Amino acid sequence: MSQSTPPNPRYEALRDAFASDLTKLGLSTLIIVSVLPFAWVESASLLFFGAFALELVLRVVVLRYELHTRALSKTELVMLALDVLATLSFLPLGGLFSSQGARFLRLIRLSRMLMLLSYWSPIGKEIWVIISKRERRYQLLFVASMVVILTFAAALLLYHFGNTIDFNEDNKLNDRSFWSVVWWSFRQIQDPGNMVKDASATLAFAFSLVLTTFGIFLIAFLIGIGTSVVSELVDVGRERRIGMGEHSVIANLGLHSRVLVEELVRYYRKSLRSPKLVTLGSGSARPDYMLDEELRRVRYRQGSATVLHDLIKVDSDRARRVILLGEGEEALADSQVISQILSVREINDTCQIFAELVTRDNVDAARLAGGRHTVPILTHELVSKLLADILTFPGVETLYDQLLSSRGSEVYTCIYGMGAMEKHAAPTATSQRFSELVARAHREHGVLLMGTLTGKDDDEGTYALNPQSTAEFDGLFGLANNFQKLRTCAIGLAEKAPKRASTRQQKVIIPCIEASSGRETFSKVLLCGYHQGLGDLCRELVGFSPGVEIFLFVPRIEHLYQLARNLGPSEGDQHAMAELEARLASPMLAALPGETLPPVRIVLEGGSAAHLMAGDWSEEATLTKNRGDYRLKEMEAVFFSYTMPDADPDARTALASLKLHHVARSTPERVHPRLRTLCEVLDNDKAALFSSHFTQKQKPPALVVCTEHLRHAFMAQAVFVPRVAAIYHELLSHCGQSLRRVRLQAISEEEAREVTFGELAETLQSRDGLLPLAVELPDDKGEMQIIVNPTQKLRLADIGLIYAVGDHGR
Repeated sequence: MSQSTPPNPRYEALRDAFASDLTKLGLSTLIIVSVLPFAWVESASLLFFGAFALELVLRVVVLRYELHTRALSKTELVMLALDVLATLSFLPLGGLFSSQGARFLRLIRLSRMLMLLSYWSPIGKEIWVIISKRERRYQLLFVASMVVILTFAAALLLYHFGNTIDFNEDNKLNDRSFWSVVWWSFRQIQDPGNMVKDASATLAFAFSLVLTTFGIFLIAFLIGIGTSVVSELVDVGRERRIGMGEHSVIANLGLHSRVLVEELVRYYRKSLRSPKLVTLGSGSARPDYMLDEELRRVRYRQGSATVLHDLIKVDSDRARRVILLGEGEEALADSQVISQILSVREINDTCQIFAELVTRDNVDAARLAGGRHTVPILTHELVSKLLADILTFPGVETLYDQLLSSRGSEVYTCIYGMGAMEKHAAPTATSQRFSELVARAHREHGVLLMGTLTGKDDDEGTYALNPQSTAEFDGLFGLANNFQKLRTCAIGLAEKAPKRASTRQQKVIIPCIEASSGRETFSKVLLCGYHQGLGDLCRELVGFSPGVEIFLFVPRIEHLYQLARNLGPSEGDQHAMAELEARLASPMLAALPGETLPPVRIVLEGGSAAHLMAGDWSEEATLTKNRGDYRLKEMEAVFFSYTMPDADPDARTALASLKLHHVARSTPERVHPRLRTLCEVLDNDKAALFSSHFTQKQKPPALVVCTEHLRHAFMAQAVFVPRVAAIYHELLSHCGQSLRRVRLQAISEEEAREVTFGELAETLQSRDGLLPLAVELPDDKGEMQIIVNPTQKLRLADIGLIYAVGDHGR
């Protein structure tokens, strides 16, 4: 059932504090110490009174909160009355009562021992349920029966024939009774230390040896039962509520989700808050990466986000946000996530749901399932767009590595009247140019404003990236070291009048930019692999390089038709689709090796075309063989991707890259002289391994990018920064406002001067319509490095490339 009224976070936190095992343990220790018969305990009675009175008041507060949803039982009423009397007994009231009355008050203190039963009764009930299971009852009954049988059998024999044994250890041999013989036999079974010490007593020694040996096996058997009971008790404990509220739940945690968890922990700490994260995964134990020091305190539970019990045990009904990660790129991945959205909304209709989807067609269905505060995130599409940017703009991967990391400056959004800005209204004066706001924000707060937001909602509204004017807006977004800096900047812009620029600032002259944007255009590109993101990648390449010829290698013939549909060919290109359908329908053609079939040409937008080929590109013969219009030496860029669902998706990528390296080194005339190679891998560890090898030893060097790293980095920012996914969609796209690499016109040393990054941003934004995000500067060794939103003074002569946002068509 959906909650009719949202829970009160303060009462929920107080209730969870009382329910935690640590609190129970502390109160239990305090209760036991308070009833110890020592003089110092009596002298500290006022301290005990203060502690127990505080605990009683807080417990009554929690009880009043719970009475809105349930009734008070008679047992709770009696326990509360006894607890009040027990607490009052710690006051120095001995002078008001007779000696008998004072003694009675001290005896009432012992009633607090009953509180121990109420504290630990849930665990006691769990132990009883575990022990009372049918198979365990049989085990315990078997052990008890064997003990009774052996004890009485040995006692009967010894009673009649053991005349020389001192059973009750009183140094008399003839004053034994049958029950003393039974007790002696039972002691031999229970404790090996009770064995007969005199081996000359043949009968006693024999019986003692047999009974003790059986007892050793009995103890081992009981230890095994106890171990299984403890193991089940631990498993049952994992099914209880964690006891958190206003936290974040990450569902469908996988082997590659380390980046997401790490980034969320860092975002919490950058906002000066303790990380409140709970993860839900399919494994019985937490992943190995969550054993690291930084992630050790993140809670983990096994379960599925489609099961209500599993969602409740991670307190999803009291969570502030629930993050639903997509499980792979299969066709059913989105349907599973949408089903999980319905499960979350069943128990929590107020939290934010961040749902990772693969296909854009499923976005509306996800929003319909989750209603308001449901944010679909197309991380795979974002990754594909970023890969197209990396191919088109050499060196841009370093920029995005900083933007998508919590280290340094990253994108933040701030909405007036919402969340931390609830008490602050948007600025009413809108006559300033956006370039003036950029200069003022960077000068006063070190924040680089990137645009404005409209719409007072975390997940709904519009944005304007790099606007020229500041019409009415409800929020701002920009680059900052943390959210607090952007918040302070937004408050200052709303409450303070703009400062007049100083004389020096008015005289700053920035050279004009060069006409070239630093973007590489391709005429022929080779893509190898198969997954759903390749369609988005091709569309972005066509946008950046109109007329480009894209040659695609897929591993199997059945992938050709799926990829062709994903590419979305032009309406008039029906011949290619019909040819692919014929290949799939013909058993004879489908059985042929892919290398023997000619490529299928599909016409795309802007005069571009895609040539679809099937074959194993990790084989050198397939990679270098001419097929139709395909020639390896004409390929200006080669993109090796993974193939789903291979057993090891990255293995073929590594092998193909090595084969290409061998061809380039042995016969360089068979490859393009300015060849760019990009490898996309899934596993983060393999990405580091491949990168250390390929970038150092391979000529030309191959750039290695980890898809899972980028995917979870996008997800982490989308969780903490409202609407940032939409901003990245435009920033990475070939249309609208997108990234550009520009360079200042050359200046002489005499004209060289120092400027701030804010002054540079103001001039380029107002004059050229470009908003710089980062600059290339030489380090101590003279090597160029990219710095995002630098705060130090910049010498114009030292600036290399400028990475800026600008209109693609300008």
